[in-house]
Amino acid sequence: MPAPSGTVVLPPISGGARRPSNVPWVILSEYAGDDFGLFAVGGECLVLTAAAALNIGDGVFGSAASKVNKSAVAGNQVLRAGIVVGGVPRSMVSSTLEVQQRIDAAGGDIGLQAAATNDPVLVCIQGVCYAVVDGVVTAWAQLKLSVTTAGQLTVATPTTDAGKIVAMALDASSGAGQIIRVIVTVA
Repeated sequence: MPAPSGTVVLPPISGGARRPSNVPWVILSEYAGDDFGLFAVGGECLVLTAAAALNIGDGVFGSAASKVNKSAVAGNQVLRAGIVVGGVPRSMVSSTLEVQQRIDAAGGDIGLQAAATNDPVLVCIQGVCYAVVDGVVTAWAQLKLSVTTAGQLTVATPTTDAGKIVAMALDASSGAGQIIRVIVTVA
């Protein structure tokens, strides 16, 4: 499929150059993909248990052993776990666990329920995914869990919020409730 007009097409990328280890390079902006060189979503996930109802795109913290939850309590920011990227779709009869990160003009999957209490949920712990922010965000800003709206992310101050950073913004937002791509950096 050809790239849309105005899209910069990158040259082919070789992953076969010098390989000092057996760890592969994963290129999240492959020009031949459906994203046409933009940053595609994807990364490493854990299957955890929802301590409460969680939505796709929620920023979550570790609330108990193998359990995650969302909260607007500042003390939970240091327990950051990642971003919810999937679960068991409520519209399906089967219990298939799947990543749901489709995005469209209406929001796509972001904000839909991923898990009810005690359901399995997929949490991105490293990679690129969509999240919801609670205010103005500039691209490349560091983000932490919001104390205003549970599940949303807010701008962090690197000097005072060490240990609370959950992601970096790939996109900018002009206000609360907007969906942006983030690089999840839980460490």
